[in-house]
Amino acid sequence: MGGHVGGYTAFSVEITDQLRRVQPGREAVVAVRVDNTHVDDIPPFSGDWTFYGGLYRNVWLVATEEVHLDVLDHASPGVRVDTPVATAKQAAVRVRGRVVNDSAKTADAQVHSAVVDATA
Repeated sequence: MGGHVGGYTAFSVEITDQLRRVQPGREAVVAVRVDNTHVDDIPPFSGDWTFYGGLYRNVWLVATEEVHLDVLDHASPGVRVDTPVATAKQAAVRVRGRVVNDSAKTADAQVHSAVVDATA
């Protein structure tokens, strides 16, 4: 259903269409296969440690509503927050993300964000 070359960056694979094909009452099996075959142009190129194969990072199955934040955007949680300006006198917080509508119908959606201090 998908793949990713390189073992040190996050990625996502959309499997919704395949899961919808599972007959009601039948079990859906989601399998993850890994292969640590060396590829000349994909890091790590070498190291002072032993390279082992296998899966050693978390894998999540993420279920969303039809209208949702885009979790397929570089395997992110769908929201990016940064501070393009941060000085002793002022700061700006920027919140970015994409809303996805996977339904066949148009939808109205609102996204709210709030900046709070550590005591809130």
